[in-house]
Amino acid sequence: MPTNLQASLSEIRFEFPTPEDINDNQNTAPSRRILRLMPRYRKIAGASVVAEKIGLDVIRAECPRFNLWVTQLESLGASEPLL
Repeated sequence: MPTNLQASLSEIRFEFPTPEDINDNQNTAPSRRILRLMPRYRKIAGASVVAEKIGLDVIRAECPRFNLWVTQLESLGASEPLL
């Protein structure tokens, strides 16, 4: 990722308490912001690549609501015996 793109994305990120707060309306949703910086960005293909590079541990640490949801899912699996 070019340094200026990375700097622009970091600047957007740190304008908000968490990445979850970035999605404040339809016109400024994360994918729309990325598209303004990177017109060739494709949300479905790009999001999974970005998530893989960031890693689940970092995403969970930065996104408390997502972490809570994953923790709830994990607890469901822990209470159910595997067949």
